[in-house]
Amino acid sequence: MSGRHPDIQDASELHRPTHYQQATDPGAVGAWKWWLDTDDGKVYVRNAANTAWLDISAGVHTHTEADITDFAHTHPSTDTTDFAEAVRDTIGAALTAGNNIDITVNDPGDTITIDVEALTSADISDLAEFVRDTVGTSLVAGTNVTITPDDPTDTITVAATGGGLTQEQVEDVVAALVAAGKGLTATYNDAGNLLTIDNDWEYTTVSFLIDGGGSAITTGVKGDLGPFDFAGVVEAWTALADQSGSIVVDIWKDSYANFPPTVADTITGAEKPTISAATKGQDTSLAAGTGWAIAVGDIWRFNVDSAATVTRVTLSFKVRRT
Repeated sequence: MSGRHPDIQDASELHRPTHYQQATDPGAVGAWKWWLDTDDGKVYVRNAANTAWLDISAGVHTHTEADITDFAHTHPSTDTTDFAEAVRDTIGAALTAGNNIDITVNDPGDTITIDVEALTSADISDLAEFVRDTVGTSLVAGTNVTITPDDPTDTITVAATGGGLTQEQVEDVVAALVAAGKGLTATYNDAGNLLTIDNDWEYTTVSFLIDGGGSAITTGVKGDLGPFDFAGVVEAWTALADQSGSIVVDIWKDSYANFPPTVADTITGAEKPTISAATKGQDTSLAAGTGWAIAVGDIWRFNVDSAATVTRVTLSFKVRRT
């Protein structure tokens, strides 16, 4: 019996390529073979009978070198700048300031500044009230114990009503349970049977820089600070210089309505911020401990009475809010 099975291909058929890329007709290379005519750019496929090429170029898009060049678009620097600006504007518009937060978008400077506002005396008072209310609602009276919050007087009374723990024991238990969180203090006066919860944000620091711009500082008015949005007492000052030298600074205070302050409005007395042949100076007990008073709306003016050698001095003031 001679011949071959119809399903078995000639061995040479197995080694023929599946597609051709050339300018001349590759001939009867087999059914369903592909041919890219590099001369006219058309794509053909061999028919099932392997007798002719079928033109299928109408469904295939070929890209020329010019197409590819046009597709490879480069962005000029102005596009990049505009994109960066759009991103900054989008972020600036999306940011929303919450309580005690300031958001400042500086478009010409390409910056977004986020600041925490200084707490006012009203903020501190509200916080203390919130803490007392929270503690009052968190305390639960157990057996033989009563808890009486008194909002007008800002007190919480814990009392024993019979057997079990004594009044003193209850107070000790409550004092041990109360823990001061961030920005708060808890003080238990055992002898006075008093638990005091307070905030420790009553102090703030106010600073002023006197800069000679690289030259020795001269005498005269150097600037103003204020108006203050809180009342308080200045308890101490600190002066720090860029190099060893001397300086004496007077501070004049007046209201916005009476601006500008003059030497007649001085508040320093004999305790003017001073550095004497050194790099620093400090006074931690102003006016014998009573300090310098600040009222809401006050404006300070800084005047250099005398100076030698120093070119930059930072003045810092410890202020207790009232």
